[in-house]
Order: sequence, then C-alpha cells, then structure tokens
Amino acid sequence: MTGYQYRPLKNDEIRLVVLHAGVGDAPIRASIRHALAGDKAVVYDALSYCWGDGETKSLIVLDSCDFEVGEDLKSALLHLRKPSIDIVLWVDAICINQQDVEERSKQVLRMGSIYHRAATVRAWLGPTAEYSEFAMEYLQNAPARLLVYNAMSNYGQAIIALITRPWVSPPLGHTGSGFCNAGCFTLRVSIPSMVNLL
Repeated sequence: MTGYQYRPLKNDEIRLVVLHAGVGDAPIRASIRHALAGDKAVVYDALSYCWGDGETKSLIVLDSCDFEVGEDLKSALLHLRKPSIDIVLWVDAICINQQDVEERSKQVLRMGSIYHRAATVRAWLGPTAEYSEFAMEYLQNAPARLLVYNAMSNYGQAIIALITRPWVSPPLGHTGSGFCNAGCFTLRVSIPSMVNLL
C-alpha cells in the first residue's frame, strides 16, 4: 500500500473524514471527502484530543492508502467508530495536510468556525484508566447541583484525575453540547461547562 496523497483544497473547502464501520481491533478504515466550509447541509462531529508525543505512530487505511496517526488518535477512532454505520468527523491531524505549511496556516485560522459549525464536539480523554469509569458514571448520573465535590473524596479524586488528562480543548466558538469520551464511557456535556471545568 502506498502513502496517502492529499488533493489540494479550494478556497472555501475543508476536508472531512468518513470513519467506516468496524468492530474490535479490526483495521481502521476511513476516506476523505471535500466539503464547502459554510454549507449548512454538511453534518459532521469535530474531534478534540491530545496529540501525544508525536513519536509513537500507528497506521490506518485512508482511501486505500497507508496513513500515520498518533496513538491517542488511533485509540479515539477505535472507540468512536460504529459497528454498522459510517460516521463523519473533522479531525485536524487528518483533515489538514500537516506537510503543507500554507494550507495548515489557513486551516488553523478556520478552526473556530469548523468547531462552531460541528453538530457535536467530541473530546477524547483517553482510554479507561483507574477510576475513570467511576468518575464518568458519577458525572453522568449526578444532578448538576451535586457536582460540587470534596476534592479529598473518592468521587473528587476520580473527577480530578479525569478532567486533568491532557487534551486539546475545543475553541470557545462552539457553544452547543458535546461529548466527553473516556474508554467506553460517554458523557454529554455543554461545551462552556466543559471548558470551565479545566
């Protein structure tokens, strides 16, 4: 398999990733499609995650070509993909040609708008780790008034460990709701509340 070759973007275009259905540890397969940046008919989720150290890479299959991604992104894609339907995502490391400095500069300036137009912002906090399940279950089930927690309690320690994980916070332009994912747990949150927690 050869490496992926980007097709240049036109002035008002962005790239989106179609993450193909898959289960378990089956290879991650995806394809790229171009879309007009302001087209209201284009529906996608934006993914926020930690880029990691940049040294550990894994291969995914992008339009039948090899494509390198960081371990954290691979983990996010494995957990987010659906068993029987494709999903459409905007993922900076894939949707922006990182080798093209001019394109990268232009697309980075557009990121606020890209997140703002996303149907949902998904924050990948990483795989399940000690107490993360505990924290996610508590946050999912506790009424908002009970989310004032004692930092020394088991709940407090679990929540602090979860929300201090490194990740790329979404631009503040996205004011709707989003999802935090930690392993197999998903938590629906409002984006302003999520940013305020950090």
